[in-house]
Amino acid sequence: MRRNPAIATLLVVLLALAVTAWLATHDRVAREVEVPLRGEPGYNAYYALERALRASGHAASSRGTLLSAATPFEPGDVLVLGPAVTSVGRHDAERLLDAVERGAHLVLELPRAGDEGALLEALEIAVVAHVDCLEWQDTPGGPPASICTSHRFHADPEPYDWLKGDADDGYVFGQRAYGEGSVVIASELDALENGALRAPANRALAWQLLGPVLGHGRVHLVYATDVVPLYVLVARHGWPIVVPLALALLAWLAARAVRFGPVVAGGTTPRRALLDHVRAAGVLAFQRGRAAALHASVRRATLARLGRVDPALAELSGEPLVLALAQRHGRPAAAIRHALEPTEITRPRAFVAAIRTLVELKEGK
Repeated sequence: MRRNPAIATLLVVLLALAVTAWLATHDRVAREVEVPLRGEPGYNAYYALERALRASGHAASSRGTLLSAATPFEPGDVLVLGPAVTSVGRHDAERLLDAVERGAHLVLELPRAGDEGALLEALEIAVVAHVDCLEWQDTPGGPPASICTSHRFHADPEPYDWLKGDADDGYVFGQRAYGEGSVVIASELDALENGALRAPANRALAWQLLGPVLGHGRVHLVYATDVVPLYVLVARHGWPIVVPLALALLAWLAARAVRFGPVVAGGTTPRRALLDHVRAAGVLAFQRGRAAALHASVRRATLARLGRVDPALAELSGEPLVLALAQRHGRPAAAIRHALEPTEITRPRAFVAAIRTLVELKEGK
């Protein structure tokens, strides 16, 4: 079939008009879309701060544990202790303050009011609830920056080099010397986290807190001191997979388990009596031409039995024996003669008659 050139031309013209109208009424516009953090930035709140410190020439590392033998806290190091300060035990608090007293520097975030913990007790700090905002000038002539907190701290102002806040409502920031090192206390360190560092005011605050103690050692950024155990994470986030797998495992175990007996009692297994086996063995021997041997065995057993009952019969044989047995048992002499010396032993009827007579004689019938 030949195509109509006019239809093809019309389709091409319509397609060209549609493309031209689309390009004339639409513009390509670039737009930035924020996506959720993935990988390490998703759980490490100080990931951006770590990268910024490394880019500026400082040795920095972040982790989810407080202290370890692989990364000891040495004099000159800076430890930024983020949330969950209350999870620091008394033994770890003593080790931490001993390292600060030998020349290390500690920057910590306050917990909520009423949860001081061993570390704040050793520093003689009391946390109080107070909702307020503190403003400061991050750049000369620029707009003021502010930080709003829900709690502050009370402490003896004498050992502190500087404090932000007042003695009545509490202090928001504070710094003090502790032995050869120093301690910086902040009501919150949200300004040091990943998304907050985009703001110039937060970067200025981060420099005010960390700048005076940088350059003498390594910076340890602890983003969590109470790492959730693996089984808790699996129970909290992995249950949609764990529960079906557990049910499948239980079903498989139930199917493969050894039972302690059948659900329904089985029927009685058919058995053959001993007499049936003997009869079957005799039939097989007779069919294989062993009739004479079977008769001789029964005749021998019968005569032995009769000889034990009447020793006089044991001395007889032949026709005298036939007549004696016929007289004693009251049977025809021909039947006794056929039982002792059958002439047609290979015939089933004659064989059965001779064997029956011998058995009756043996039993005294």
